[in-house]
Amino acid sequence: MDFTFSEEQQAAAEAAAGVFADVKPDSVPSPADTTGAVAEDFDRALWARLAEADLLSLLIDEAYGGAGLDAIALCLVLRESAKVLARVPLLESSAAAATVQAYGGEELRSALLARAGRGDLVLTVAANGRTGHDPAELAVTARRDGDRWVLDGGADGRAVGVRRGPGRRTGAHGRRPDRPRAGRPGPRRRRPRGADLDDG
Repeated sequence: MDFTFSEEQQAAAEAAAGVFADVKPDSVPSPADTTGAVAEDFDRALWARLAEADLLSLLIDEAYGGAGLDAIALCLVLRESAKVLARVPLLESSAAAATVQAYGGEELRSALLARAGRGDLVLTVAANGRTGHDPAELAVTARRDGDRWVLDGGADGRAVGVRRGPGRRTGAHGRRPDRPRAGRPGPRRRRPRGADLDDG
């Protein structure tokens, strides 16, 4: 078994090292010291440099202007990002783009993926609290509402609607959120703070 990185993976890591070379870790503010949502304060100039180096489109298929690489290439780029504490939502945006690519309809993929790869659009994911690492009791849960899924909970108490295309799977590994794997607890239905929803 060969565990060496491919030329494409190594090229992505080298490009990332070049982009992050000028970032000084001491100048990066800690999310713990930041008021408000962390996402409001990311380094947009660095984000533009990542887009210019084609590092925002690593996982996106070539049909949508991406590199069509694998998660290993992304991990190598994330490792370079971590070395300098880069304040960019690279993991979140890449994960959201991969999800849209895998589960979104053609119309959604065409509308979002190329723009995300160019850096014109920042995709993100619903996370717990301000940093995404808050305790489990603040978790986001999913419930069906007609032809939509509604995510409830989180530290800020917002409810977010998620559309599901016809014939498309919704949950991780193809499971719907209301049908957990055998032996694992399913999502809890919980009313968000300050929201008046019918649990019907």
